[in-house]
Amino acid sequence: MVTITKKSDMGIIVLPPRISHILVEATNEPRVDIALNIVIKDFLERRLEEAIKKIEAFEEKWEMIFEEFKKRCAHDELPDKRDPYSWAVEEDFREWEAAETLKKHYSRILDRYTP
Repeated sequence: MVTITKKSDMGIIVLPPRISHILVEATNEPRVDIALNIVIKDFLERRLEEAIKKIEAFEEKWEMIFEEFKKRCAHDELPDKRDPYSWAVEEDFREWEAAETLKKHYSRILDRYTP
């Protein structure tokens, strides 16, 4: 079994050998603790990138940022007199809001993340 001790004394992480080998092989990093940090950082960056791409797609589709979209929905002022309570608009609103939330979430984690 491989044991990784965190510097912050938050505890010990024990990884099965199979997982340790996969981490080392996938990252080409011989130290398991560094390999784990590489995988975690890559995961966070990829999720942030996915959220940003979704946001950009909605901004292109609606030709505005989310805060403006939200305000226009509330005041029934969407382009082409679209109904803000239609299923399609509400679905875009929900997905766009989720992407904005995830962007903030992963950005905050990455800002604090120091391997």
